[in-house]
Amino acid sequence: MFVALSNKIKSNLIVYILKFSAILLGLIPLFYVLNKGAFPRGIPSQYLPCGIFLIVALIISVASIFIPHEKIASYVELIGAIVKGVAMMFFVLGSILSIVDVIYKIVMWGDPAQFPNIMIFGVFLLLSTLLDIVVCFLKE
Repeated sequence: MFVALSNKIKSNLIVYILKFSAILLGLIPLFYVLNKGAFPRGIPSQYLPCGIFLIVALIISVASIFIPHEKIASYVELIGAIVKGVAMMFFVLGSILSIVDVIYKIVMWGDPAQFPNIMIFGVFLLLSTLLDIVVCFLKE
């Protein structure tokens, strides 16, 4: 099994470099979303769906490496990219109130102090999602 996996990785090295980059870029926002210390009052409930979908997407991405059949692996990668896109949607939905507070310079619904973190981790999540989509198209 490991010989077949190593041959598979050698033949598509750039694809696996992009896949591992997408997995690592996906772990960074996961730590933000599930980090209780980043929020003064605990993890907001609007970030929990994002965390769940992001964990599922990362598990799917890792599992697609070990699927021996290329066609099935491609479909699994596509499902992982879709699930990560849903996680990104929940991240934006959870962050929109803080972004609106920063735009209008008020403190009403969100936490404007989290705005730089939201932007940084949102970019990481966006890059991770885009890399997953690119990997789906680079498969032979």
